[in-house]
Amino acid sequence: MKVVDSLWFTNTKGTVGIVIIEEDVTRDRKAYIGVGNGHNEAVDTQSIIDWGTLLSISALGRITSQLFPYKPRGKEGEGLKRQKDVIGTNLDGDPLINRTPGIQV
Repeated sequence: MKVVDSLWFTNTKGTVGIVIIEEDVTRDRKAYIGVGNGHNEAVDTQSIIDWGTLLSISALGRITSQLFPYKPRGKEGEGLKRQKDVIGTNLDGDPLINRTPGIQV
């Protein structure tokens, strides 16, 4: 397994990290979220991989759907021009849209 990337969020209460890994054999990527002590990035990264919570795509979809709510374009009932832009639905059944050009999920 190799670490692809990590993101860190620190405030006066502590440090939260998201670590993205790639499996050696399957090459599947996973993201883990957890807390670290904020003193040593390598130690915190390994701790999150070992003890963190798997961050699911559906959880990320819920977050992004709240930050970027779907607003239909065009005439009512026309729908999306490109079906490949829909990457799922939120809990209300509204479509989640891939808003990053060139990134396929």
